[in-house]
Amino acid sequence: MTIPKKSEKNYFETQPTCPSCRTSIEMYRALYILSKFDGQSHSVRQCGACGLRFMDPMPNIEWLHKYYQQRTLYGADSLHAQDYENAIRDKVDLLKNLVLPHLKNQSVEDHLAVDFGAGSGYVVKAFIELGFKAFGIELNLSAPKRARELFNVELINGDLI
Repeated sequence: MTIPKKSEKNYFETQPTCPSCRTSIEMYRALYILSKFDGQSHSVRQCGACGLRFMDPMPNIEWLHKYYQQRTLYGADSLHAQDYENAIRDKVDLLKNLVLPHLKNQSVEDHLAVDFGAGSGYVVKAFIELGFKAFGIELNLSAPKRARELFNVELINGDLI
């Protein structure tokens, strides 16, 4: 399977506005250039209004589906769970600040967290460490096995379409 090139019709679209808040392109800030995983140059941009980070030009669903089916599993460079401890700690801290304040004294055990695009499952592991019921969904076919081996967490293969 070959990932379509940027020049192929309908696979990429430069966003005139933020995908989240619809602020104009003038408010974007380029953060960094992604590696040329498909032979094309992509940048990660951040909206100055809402803070959303997104890829530009933005690929469509068909391109993403092909890409995630054929690429190596993101976040699974090592086969040793201890190599992910810092990443898990960072996600736990991030989730404490971003998610827990919105629960307003509700128990985390009463909430289900789903990580779409879960990669190797380390974010699912972070949710579980905080007490959530959690699982992940990932297109890459090797993800569920790797997540169980590394973190003893549940991932399923799936798509949003």
